[in-house]
Amino acid sequence: LAIFVDEMLWRHFSSKYGTTASTQLQDYALTMLNNIQIMYHQPSAVPQLTFHVVRFEVLSTQPNAMAAHLHNDGHAQKYLDRFCRYQRSLGARDWDHALMLTGFAVHF
Repeated sequence: LAIFVDEMLWRHFSSKYGTTASTQLQDYALTMLNNIQIMYHQPSAVPQLTFHVVRFEVLSTQPNAMAAHLHNDGHAQKYLDRFCRYQRSLGARDWDHALMLTGFAVHF
């Protein structure tokens, strides 16, 4: 699993936590993933899945391919499309799935 954090969420954490923003953001992302992991380890979950984070990247500057005007400042489908293209363009990938944590107010 690759986890990406966009510039908007980075700015929020940076303004709230200052010098500890990176640590706080990583804790936030891993706590969220841990909660998801718990659901997939329930006895009724077949097959039981285990997630391994192989990449964690904070985009402190939004990539041009994901600029706000290209997805109408958080239009859900457009942002998803832009993110999918971006993470595919990164070349060698060690992950099967990618997750984008965003600070945009996602809308339809």
